[in-house]
Amino acid sequence: RKKFPGITFFEIMTATALLYFSQKKADFFVMEVGLGGLLDAVNVVTPIATVLTMVEREHVDILGGTLLKIIRAKLGITRPDIPLILGKQKNRIHELILKELRDRKVPVFDVGRDFSLKVTKMTQKGTHFQCEGTFEEPPLAMKLGFSDAPKKFFLGLHGEAAGWNALTAVATANVIASTHGTHGAKRSASSLFSKRSASSLI
Repeated sequence: RKKFPGITFFEIMTATALLYFSQKKADFFVMEVGLGGLLDAVNVVTPIATVLTMVEREHVDILGGTLLKIIRAKLGITRPDIPLILGKQKNRIHELILKELRDRKVPVFDVGRDFSLKVTKMTQKGTHFQCEGTFEEPPLAMKLGFSDAPKKFFLGLHGEAAGWNALTAVATANVIASTHGTHGAKRSASSLFSKRSASSLI
């Protein structure tokens, strides 16, 4: 940092991670935004898919004081013709996101809109869920091979948010598998819902 004043720790770690992935010739890797999206260090990457989980009013001093400003900052990770897997959102936020995406030519895989999720049982070991729904866009769903989700599943985590994140992860794995001709992502998607591996995968 002494040689490059002004660079942040997160930017250094992002560059280090990208160098490591390049040296290891990784087939796929996941980059998590540190803050916002539009001006975040990971946004230098050209993604094969982008994911947006639940948006909240947070970091208003940096991202902006309104929901719309926060949403625009977070949607800065999207690209034309690159799929966005949209996780469960509150109704007003969901409306604002879709409105912002209207002219961006971003294909949206809307997990929160097309599925319902209910916690049926919670124990010390984790949470049991019941899921219902089918994606409203059959051609897209058929292309991705994920028209339906498992009706019942268990995660070694607690809370409804974990279930929504799991469904979003499965949708993402199927996007990658269908658009890049690999079976690895589909294996990850199917194993996500097994009791044995769910805790370690999330």
